[in-house]
Amino acid sequence: MPPDAFVIMANAPAADIYGPAPEIYATDIKIRWRWRRNLAVNEKRIALRRRVLKTAFVIISDKAPKIECTIRNVSDTGAALQVSTTIGIPQNFIVIMDGVRRHCRVQWRTDTKIGIMFE
Repeated sequence: MPPDAFVIMANAPAADIYGPAPEIYATDIKIRWRWRRNLAVNEKRIALRRRVLKTAFVIISDKAPKIECTIRNVSDTGAALQVSTTIGIPQNFIVIMDGVRRHCRVQWRTDTKIGIMFE
């Protein structure tokens, strides 16, 4: 909190659902909301992710064709990829991002998205 700011506490009726009431920081003209949450319990990622929209390729083997995908977010330790389907993509594969080949392991998957961790 900036030293010249003051804090306004609001009583949220749904505090049990959304956590403690938000704090409003007011400095001159700027007002911003911040929900207070215990991120250490909810967030399991080691590094912060940056939202991006880049094209990449999944390589399953040297003989198989490359699978085009879209990088949705990326960090130093992993990324979220969007593919047409996750069927046929193994737990370990190589991804080419920005011309760099990286070995990775699947952490989670849905029908069209894969969360990967770089090895």
